[in-house]
Amino acid sequence: LQFVLCVPTVAHFLERYARVNDCAEQERFLMQYILELTLPEYRMIKYSPSQLAAAAAYLCNKLLKRPEAWPPAMIVETQRPALAVKKCAKELCELLEAAREERGHQAVKRKFSQRKFGEVAKMVF
Repeated sequence: LQFVLCVPTVAHFLERYARVNDCAEQERFLMQYILELTLPEYRMIKYSPSQLAAAAAYLCNKLLKRPEAWPPAMIVETQRPALAVKKCAKELCELLEAAREERGHQAVKRKFSQRKFGEVAKMVF
């Protein structure tokens, strides 16, 4: 028997939620940047990949001042109300602030400061 097992990662949910959230390329890069900041953070392991991606979409919408931070399409797709993603989104925001203040995550910040990633790490909110 040749079983092939696959575990969904945050990347699977990133693509899916970015599409449902109707993200432009720069918004998608911002979501990816936020999610990559979580990779070296042990404390973020308590969240599932789908929860992290949902919170990244929520945070991205808030930071970019979209009319709806948590549109109905995202509620349906994620099966989570806004209240369920806010706590995780707050922790993601703390990671983003730490990277901006140069308290870590410099490799990720450098990567997303490049033009090919929309220079999202240089954005000011």
